[in-house]
Amino acid sequence: MPNKLVNNNNMPRTKNAPKKRINEEVSNTKINNNNDNNSNTKKKQRVNVHDIEIDENYIVLSTQGKRATMEDSYDVFIDHDDIFNIFSVFDGHGGYECAEFCKLNFNKELYKNMIQTVTEDNNNNNDDDNNNINTNTIHTVIENTFHEIDKSYCKLCETDETRIDGSTATIVIHDIKNNKLHCASVGDSLAVLFRYGFNVTNSHSNGGDGGEIKLLNDIHLASDYDEKKRVVEAGGKIVDKNGISRVEGVLMVSRSIGDSYLKRLISSSPSISSHQITNEEQERLVIIGSDGLFDFIEPPELCNMFRQCNDLNDVQACVQRCVGTSISRGSSDNITLIAIPICEKLKSKKRSDSLCS
Repeated sequence: MPNKLVNNNNMPRTKNAPKKRINEEVSNTKINNNNDNNSNTKKKQRVNVHDIEIDENYIVLSTQGKRATMEDSYDVFIDHDDIFNIFSVFDGHGGYECAEFCKLNFNKELYKNMIQTVTEDNNNNNDDDNNNINTNTIHTVIENTFHEIDKSYCKLCETDETRIDGSTATIVIHDIKNNKLHCASVGDSLAVLFRYGFNVTNSHSNGGDGGEIKLLNDIHLASDYDEKKRVVEAGGKIVDKNGISRVEGVLMVSRSIGDSYLKRLISSSPSISSHQITNEEQERLVIIGSDGLFDFIEPPELCNMFRQCNDLNDVQACVQRCVGTSISRGSSDNITLIAIPICEKLKSKKRSDSLCS
């Protein structure tokens, strides 16, 4: 871990692409949910937009929703050397500080560690231009970075008793030269890979092949059997109240960054997967979303919303529609959605700067 990790809001976003940011209310199309399959009734839903970024490599919409505070954060690292692009969503709980700390440090540290590993691998193989490092090595680098960030934030908590918060973390790395995706996560935000030009009828869990949709990560909840077993074996307990399972009666998630007061029970070890993008799968889009989105839209339905996307304008409109739909169905949580076009067809289209309704 470096000697200095940033703990303020003033760090420049090194190498990040230019962005368009809007902090205002915009109108979204709200789909009536009384009968989603048959109803054509539409009305306007006001969404208090906290942040929007529009770039040919990604589109982000992040909204505070009905919550009193904004605890979601995200970060995008666009590598101008075209080696690794990194996209991250951090969903804070108990405060915003941990999610903000991750935003300021995670992608930067992960990129540095990945490049360092590539350089060392090239030196060992006497190859100055080979970025094809072993997938297991990449997984090790990713996991070590999760632990480093977690350890650094928990150390801050030791000297500041007001820091009792934590954050989920879902990271997608686009290995551009090797045409691979690597995903790692703790907590309950999801990353979904799908082919955008078709109706989505099949859902494949992490590790499955084929079909038009693939979940890139596992989620970690106290209600999960394996997670419950791990917590109990570590000396903790799962408290069920009103149908909701929580670690020590406090946290619904069983893995996170931070939460130092429960660190013996709350793991920072991520689930990690890798996916080779084949020629047949070039027309693909990756969606990363916090639970404020996916608690109200299942991945197959979400992917179907994007099925007619032909350019970045279409993707932009669908991002807005998805967030508006979640809110119309009762989501009161912060919502963050990152849409990442993988294929060049989507990226190359000229886009407008206004949001489509």
